[in-house]
Amino acid sequence: NRRKGTQGYSEDAQRTRAAFLTSNARAASSALHAGQMQEAVAAMDREKGRIRDYANDLVEYVQNPGEESSGIRSFLFINFIGGSVMSAAANGTQTFTQTYPYIAGQSDEATATRLVGQAMKDALLPVAPGDLKSAIKRAEDDGTISPQQLHELQGQAINKLGQAESMLRALGISNKATSAADATMRKVLFAWGGFFSLMEQYNRRVAFIASYRLAVEQGQADPMQFAREAVKETQNVYNRGNRPAWGRGKLPTILLTFSQFKINYIEFLLRLPPRQKAVALLTLFLMAGIDGLPFAEDFDDILDTIMQRLFGKAWGTKLERAKLLTAIASSVFGPERGRDVAEFISRGASAIPGFPVDLSGRMSLGNMLPGTGAFLQSNRSKWPEVLE
Repeated sequence: NRRKGTQGYSEDAQRTRAAFLTSNARAASSALHAGQMQEAVAAMDREKGRIRDYANDLVEYVQNPGEESSGIRSFLFINFIGGSVMSAAANGTQTFTQTYPYIAGQSDEATATRLVGQAMKDALLPVAPGDLKSAIKRAEDDGTISPQQLHELQGQAINKLGQAESMLRALGISNKATSAADATMRKVLFAWGGFFSLMEQYNRRVAFIASYRLAVEQGQADPMQFAREAVKETQNVYNRGNRPAWGRGKLPTILLTFSQFKINYIEFLLRLPPRQKAVALLTLFLMAGIDGLPFAEDFDDILDTIMQRLFGKAWGTKLERAKLLTAIASSVFGPERGRDVAEFISRGASAIPGFPVDLSGRMSLGNMLPGTGAFLQSNRSKWPEVLE
């Protein structure tokens, strides 16, 4: 519009192309799967009224193209995870905490050790080994191994955090300067999330390679599909369709940003065979100690509340457990080493002097239920429980 000085095109080619690709992909996916989803809901028994209503709500939610609170959740990622080598390192432990127990559950511990160990080496190779070239290419193309490429496209299409262009234009700075600033901001944000993105891709490659080779060794009819399912099981699914009903909407989506991993891990743990459940919990114990096991802190809070409220004792379960562990370890290893051993039992690898990553703080599943310490007599301030 010449009279208003409005351009008839966008100078931001990257964002325009990304928006075009993602919108067309969404439209194609909807055309391909919308009918199947509706048919699946319609085929459910009438007696399953409540479950059918839940399924119908899920279909409507998935088909809604809007993404709640994307800007705030992007900021949370950038602030807490992006740019952090430690976060990426903690994410790298997923190969041990989930991929290994899963492969062991589909075979045995010896086979899992061999396949996962080899996969960890092969995932670092710039060119896939001969027996995997075709499979890995297909897995990259369909997003099994490289889902972050879609996330990057979506980020460019939305570009809420990279819109330095519009802010600078408001200050009267030229188009060339604003476009350059916007491009620079994009590069900075891409690099900021690079550590975590690379580690996520590595984890997925390891899970895919190990499970694909296992399927081939077992003579399965479709090794590719088996490997895809293994990646979903071990690396979790974080899309809209896998959010719980209470986790939908603007505020719940924000609250669920860093909680969905915990939910996914508990579900993963429940699906494992009994022997592999023990392997997974042992691995988590080595990483985060007793305090990091599922619901450990919640159990402590509940027991503390009972002892303080009902029996009137100045009781702290975590403190009493530390004293007991220290006494037992000291009697076996001596006073000095006993304290170190007790600390390791409580906090896992993080207790080792000089250990570079606080795995206990980053991987702990001890605090699964918010607000369990609200009724503790020793808890003078209730505000932290409210924030939880």
